[in-house]
Amino acid sequence: MAGKVWRSTVLQALRALKNEILQSRSFMKTVCLIPGDGIGPEISTAVMKIFETAKAPIKWEEINVTPLQGPGGRWVIPQEAKESMHKNKIGLKGPLKTPIGTDHPCMNLLLGKTFGLYANVRPCVSIEGYKTAYTDVNLVTIRENTEGKYSGIEHVIVDGVVQSIKLITEQASQRIAEFAFEYAKSNQRSSVTAVHKANIMRMSDGLFLRKCREAAEKHRDIKFTEMFLDTVCLHMVQDPTQFDVLVMPNLYGDILSDLCAGLIGGLAVTPSGNIGAEGVAIFESVHGTAPDIAGKDLANPTALLLSAVMMLRHMALHGHANKIETACFDTIRDKKVLTKDLGGNSKCSEFTEAICQKVQDMD
Repeated sequence: MAGKVWRSTVLQALRALKNEILQSRSFMKTVCLIPGDGIGPEISTAVMKIFETAKAPIKWEEINVTPLQGPGGRWVIPQEAKESMHKNKIGLKGPLKTPIGTDHPCMNLLLGKTFGLYANVRPCVSIEGYKTAYTDVNLVTIRENTEGKYSGIEHVIVDGVVQSIKLITEQASQRIAEFAFEYAKSNQRSSVTAVHKANIMRMSDGLFLRKCREAAEKHRDIKFTEMFLDTVCLHMVQDPTQFDVLVMPNLYGDILSDLCAGLIGGLAVTPSGNIGAEGVAIFESVHGTAPDIAGKDLANPTALLLSAVMMLRHMALHGHANKIETACFDTIRDKKVLTKDLGGNSKCSEFTEAICQKVQDMD
């Protein structure tokens, strides 16, 4: 009986791979590429080279998202970039800089609002061969990406007193809660934890929590827990293995997702995806532009590469995603060719070439 089950599983996997190969031969998907600033162009080039080596059926369409000031001083994404994203639906983005101390908008927030990217998804999984304080992290943070403390509603009440509005709506809370449970189900995850401060912000976080509880009632096959943000942070650094999928409002997600990235080695090895309501999705590296090493062939492309792997899985190109991810992790585990931040002395181009060689070895 076990042999029959094993053969059936293998045959199913082979059929899926065959269908993907046949699909890739006749189908090229155009993806909007936003190289970004600083080290962005270098790591974007690395990803494109690895994709080409893996024969991923992706055609890149580079777009410029540098915002323009429209009527009334409102910042907007260039129309050409908007049309390209709405046409292609999928984007890959390197790090973008936001000038500090000006009225220039945060690029990530502007992109999120422009394309309705309501769910930020960040898997954090320990990487074999890259030593950190934790060895078995495997969790996902899901962050509501459109409102909360990042709604941009601020005003001066009187001189020296500024008020910032936290906006929580029933619609956005219900949407992200449903997304979290559907994500858990489709990715074979067993539990969802709602992260909140409803004990203090009884109305706003209370509404968010209520929508999570309602979603949990619809998905009883997924275990549901709820926990205060500060308690989650405490337990996370004590034992992150107790968490699986976590869902939370915007500000909490911004903070907690970076904390979780620290458990596996930092933002340089953490992928991220932003999912929209109208089919648009942008996958990105969430680290900075690192202007001090830009143009010196020293950057680590891992975060953007793993985000691109997330993108492939979102597009149901699982065979190509698995091949590229395995090649990346094998290269890190071998410890022979690593960038400086990963503990080696290799250049970005050398690390990229090592991954490409791993990909070729699988063919």
